[in-house]
Amino acid sequence: MDFIGKYFGPNKIKTAWESKDKTYLGKPKVELEYENGETASYPLEIVEKLASDQPIDLTTLRDKRVEPVLEKILGILADSELTLDEIYYAVGPKLTASIEMSMDKCQNILWKGKELTSRYKTVTLMDMEKVLRQKSWTEKKKKS
Repeated sequence: MDFIGKYFGPNKIKTAWESKDKTYLGKPKVELEYENGETASYPLEIVEKLASDQPIDLTTLRDKRVEPVLEKILGILADSELTLDEIYYAVGPKLTASIEMSMDKCQNILWKGKELTSRYKTVTLMDMEKVLRQKSWTEKKKKS
């Protein structure tokens, strides 16, 4: 991994290694340790695209991280030949409700119903998936 000395957002990468974790779709992830001692885990594909020789602010990093995701989503929507009305319905109330339902389940499992609004900036869909998958596995094991 040739990310040492490069920047990911405003942080200079001290070391990087392949994570044992994978993305939801099974793609490789990379663990980054920054010079300030913080660590983070990201999909390898994202780090390959966004690691640079110059630091960028967090807002710019967020925009650059979201861009390829939106590109893929728009491609899927275009392929599906949904009408604009169906698209607005799918990505508006339907998608939001689905995410909020998962978040509510996670709140009840991990934080005993405490509001997670303050965690929205750090919790990923993969974090929620791991919680829900673990809960499902635990319940199955109890039944056996």
